Amino acid sequence: MLLFGWMNAKFAFDWTDPSDNASSDERNRFSFGLEPFLDQYLQLRLFYRVYNGPKNNLNANRDELKIEAHVFF
Repeated sequence: MLLFGWMNAKFAFDWTDPSDNASSDERNRFSFGLEPFLDQYLQLRLFYRVYNGPKNNLNANRDELKIEAHVFF
């Protein structure tokens, strides 16, 4: 979603069930962030993700903050 002429906002929800035979292996992920265009050649990205999965799998239950820089030429 374009907030201003120079700022995008994004939200995503992802869901998966790796095995139909197991009842407790569902996973989901929420992502949201901002993408400001500082000028025509530089875009920054700041995203926060929340992973939810089986309780006994620490890797599937974590929070993540990503900062990226994209240079266009």
